[in-house]
Amino acid sequence: MPLPFACWVLGVKSGAFIGLYFASLSMAYRLGDMSIIYPLARSAPLFLLTWTAIVMGVRFDVYGYIGVGLVGLGAVVLPMFTGLGWRRWFNMANLWAMVTALATTGYSLCDHATMNIIEKNYAGTFDHVARSVCYLWIQFSFGWVVLSLLTQFTTSKNMFRIIRFLAVVLTDNCG
Repeated sequence: MPLPFACWVLGVKSGAFIGLYFASLSMAYRLGDMSIIYPLARSAPLFLLTWTAIVMGVRFDVYGYIGVGLVGLGAVVLPMFTGLGWRRWFNMANLWAMVTALATTGYSLCDHATMNIIEKNYAGTFDHVARSVCYLWIQFSFGWVVLSLLTQFTTSKNMFRIIRFLAVVLTDNCG
């Protein structure tokens, strides 16, 4: 039995998010300080948990909400401790770091939806493993294509044009 069509669609979307992740992370590191960019780029759990709570209706206990709040507070406050205050937060490097975090959220949601489909249809069989590997091949192949395209446009302005196009294509909920 072939990989379900929904897995192909999700694999392409996930690959686009992965390509966007690497391109935006590269741009953020090029423009900013790694000690600021890395924590902001790794703040994806903030977006992921917020998305699942608001859109998917998942409810967390009080500790989950406290954790999301602390990560969010850290992402906002961290750049201010560099001696430049709020001006340090509003720059292109931090914007690219936030795009990186959003891309991580995008591919995580697509991957989760795909693994749910595969698990539901093929659990406990070798097909489960084979289809997961096939999905990874789709995901990383398309991710490489998107990354290759994005790296051709080395200015922020040109990359934002491509990202706007990808946003239209990827606006469908990954699930």
